[in-house]
Amino acid sequence: MNFKLGSQEKFSVFQWLFVNAWWRLWWRLWYRKVAVHGFKHIYTKKPLIITPNHQNTAMDALTLIGVQTRQVVWLARADVFKSKFVRPILRFFKIMPVYRMQDGLESLGNNEKIFEKCVKVLEARKIIGIFPEATHWGYRRLRAIKKAVPRIAFLAEELSSQDLDVHIMPVGIYYDNYVSFRSHLFVNFGEPFSIAEYVELYKENANKAIIALRNRIQEEMKKCMLHIKHDGERYEAYEELRRMCASFVIKKYDISGALLYKNFQAYKKVIEKLDAAGEQEPEVIDTLEKEVVAYRDKRNAMQYREWLVDQNGGDEFTIIWNSVRLLVGLPIFIIGFILNIFFFKKTFSIAQKLAEDVQFYNSITFSLGFLIVPIWFSAISIFCVFFWGLSWWMFFVIGVALLIVSVVSFDYFILAKKTFHMLRFKIQAYTHNPELESLRARRKKIMDMCENIL
Repeated sequence: MNFKLGSQEKFSVFQWLFVNAWWRLWWRLWYRKVAVHGFKHIYTKKPLIITPNHQNTAMDALTLIGVQTRQVVWLARADVFKSKFVRPILRFFKIMPVYRMQDGLESLGNNEKIFEKCVKVLEARKIIGIFPEATHWGYRRLRAIKKAVPRIAFLAEELSSQDLDVHIMPVGIYYDNYVSFRSHLFVNFGEPFSIAEYVELYKENANKAIIALRNRIQEEMKKCMLHIKHDGERYEAYEELRRMCASFVIKKYDISGALLYKNFQAYKKVIEKLDAAGEQEPEVIDTLEKEVVAYRDKRNAMQYREWLVDQNGGDEFTIIWNSVRLLVGLPIFIIGFILNIFFFKKTFSIAQKLAEDVQFYNSITFSLGFLIVPIWFSAISIFCVFFWGLSWWMFFVIGVALLIVSVVSFDYFILAKKTFHMLRFKIQAYTHNPELESLRARRKKIMDMCENIL
């Protein structure tokens, strides 16, 4: 290892200024709604290792930076540190490498320095963040986790000159949509637990203690996230059913709280009940799966979202109100469209070329927007100031106005699509469209089956 790790155990003023200037604002604009549960757990005074699920590449780490204010020291694959240009950026964001067998047998010795630095971080009562699945994937499921977290936790206790009492905190990150701008985000901080009960076992049999702690972490993480253990069409059926049955489950089990929290708890309850039914009556779930997949395919062919069918197209007053909002907001949308169409098209085009898979798309568009938006808006602001001979402070006013107009324009576009499909649904319902009637009948059949299961 021929590069410096830096003083990762110390608070970085420059990182704090960077995160709390433009970055946090951009991150918060990226999501329409953000909800956090168990927020207080992250502020424990114990040395802490957080273990989030990993489904959306760099956005997972960026999310955990965005939802709380403590600085996290992350461990990442060593291969991302190969570039000399990238290393100082990673160091600035408090990211350290972990070497694996595929990085070369001779490189594994470098982990000793990494682990020593981890001990210093934990001794300073700071946070270490590790994605225990090691790699990301875009499925709502926890894969078998690796042994890195238990090894680091036990080594920290072993190498430290003090009684650390290392705690591990599971974290579940739920994205309503992995790739879309202005989607919904729910972060579920689990309750930290101490590794103290495993320390004596570690002294007697290190491997047995590592496996026991790994299994505990895995079970605690499943409690904080959605875990659909199936593949193929069964997975797709569960994905549909958790949304279809959410409102029914919220009422039946009297789930309270903020909307995103209620939905998340309902999703978990649906998955739990379906799994239980699958063990007791597998033929019922097999039949339900076929019905759901057929319903989904028909609904997608008609270009309807599930919420629209569930709400029978919404009420007429909402359509009228949305139409009024669209009419009033049309001038703002036109301005925003003209100012940003080139930027959005170029950004999305670059992201599509750079993305190795669809999970990288959101991270790339977020990063490009973070870098390009200030430059683009600054150029427009400077032009306006000089063209109209305005005062210099109007540069900032115009920049903020451009940002607001851009977000409003994007939300306007989404509202227009939503209202159009609501109106289309209502027209088809009033004219007794046979395809829509068939779709609603199939959905009712599915819901009747689900009510018996739930």
